[in-house]
Amino acid sequence: SRQIDNGYNLVEAVKLYYEFTGDKKVLADTLNRCRKVAMFMTYNLDGESGLVDLSNFVGHNGGIIADGVSQTIASSYWDVLSLSPKSLYAQVLYYQTLQNVAYLEKAAKDAGLTLENPTIKLNEGGEIAYEFDENYLLTLAKKVAHEVQKPVDNVNKTGFFDEGKGRFIEGFNMHGNV
Repeated sequence: SRQIDNGYNLVEAVKLYYEFTGDKKVLADTLNRCRKVAMFMTYNLDGESGLVDLSNFVGHNGGIIADGVSQTIASSYWDVLSLSPKSLYAQVLYYQTLQNVAYLEKAAKDAGLTLENPTIKLNEGGEIAYEFDENYLLTLAKKVAHEVQKPVDNVNKTGFFDEGKGRFIEGFNMHGNV
């Protein structure tokens, strides 16, 4: 899929199911899929920088042709909006994915589960194996939170919190507009 929601939804569902049932078999059967989601967002969507970038998804360049007409596909739940490739919405989903996978890592450790670490293919070629642990995931989540809370810088087209308006913005499109 060309949307960040699907991976987040999987991880959120596994976490909620495990919280509700405590089913260790389901955790063992699904943890590596959740790990792959965290890896994909971190490596292939540049999440390690502190902000995921959806421009690697075909059609997610965040452009507007004229008069609000989009030249890009809609993003996720916001199916009528052409969001920035580094949208606030994507960052919130990435943050929550990291938090949830950290929870699942702790649950697996507490349950005594040991699984072979999965690998994913990288955009630039090659593969990488999973090496995250609960602490790394939580540290990366703090980095995301820090990046999201930065004030808007209209010159450099960064930040999400508009101090003048007292609210968050969704991000900047390819033309530098909010």
